[in-house]
Amino acid sequence: MLKLLLTGSPDEVHPFIHNLQSFPGYRVTLSPPETLESDVIRVRASVRSVPVDRSPVAVRLHTADSREIDIHFLDGMVIRMDDRTLYISGKVFDIFG
Repeated sequence: MLKLLLTGSPDEVHPFIHNLQSFPGYRVTLSPPETLESDVIRVRASVRSVPVDRSPVAVRLHTADSREIDIHFLDGMVIRMDDRTLYISGKVFDIFG
């Protein structure tokens, strides 16, 4: 596990934390931000490396006319960003395209 001490303006610290949390291979735990000055905060972060499952992923889309479209990703990755948002990525090859 890595421990980070982030100090800077909230406009720099918060986007950095958000980007760090978006990497699927890291599990980030944060302490509440401390205000040092009017424009400087400090956040302690613990970062743990976690294995990423990069197996095939299938996504099924439903069209307005009730058809189904299946998209199969190779080396797929699914990341839950929040309660309503999933980030899905992978490689798609169309040998007939």
